[in-house]
Amino acid sequence: MPRPLTITDDQILEAARHVFLAEGYGVQTSKIARMAGVSEGTIFKRFPTKEALFIAALDLHAEAKWHKLAEELTKEWRGSDGLILLFEELLSYFDDLMPRMMTLFGSCTRSETQIWGEATSPRQRDLEILKALIQAQIDAGRVRQVDPEDVANLIMGAMIHHVVVSLDMRKPLEPTDLRRIARTTLDLIWTGIRIS
Repeated sequence: MPRPLTITDDQILEAARHVFLAEGYGVQTSKIARMAGVSEGTIFKRFPTKEALFIAALDLHAEAKWHKLAEELTKEWRGSDGLILLFEELLSYFDDLMPRMMTLFGSCTRSETQIWGEATSPRQRDLEILKALIQAQIDAGRVRQVDPEDVANLIMGAMIHHVVVSLDMRKPLEPTDLRRIARTTLDLIWTGIRIS
């Protein structure tokens, strides 16, 4: 007799993510179990509570591709081309992340410290990575003396704004949109702080 197939935690989380994003936190776990092809008992053997499943499914702590690129640019500057690529990756990251963040904050009544535990919020980590990149450019004399946190917030705010508007208008961002927004961000924000 063949051994039964085992479903992975990732498969359960993918089903849960799909259902939570479509229906919010109030959905019954039986619906998630059906979509994953397991029993509710299997879900609760792996995730002690519905809330733990919800937070794990939203996957807000994942390392982003743009983090590595920002760290590379902090060490080895590649000029405007590197920044455009970074801004495109940052925009793509928020395009993927914002629906999950909106679902979390629209569905969960817990405070931020309860959601993130003792760890730093992932958005704070994002801000610190951008601040380090900007500070490195100040130190290298490429940009004028500015508050790196203010500039990092401007860049992140611009990206998040575009994503929220695209979600609100139900018009997904296309690759050409990513490039256009990245170039505009570079022209308006980075050019404003660059030393000529």
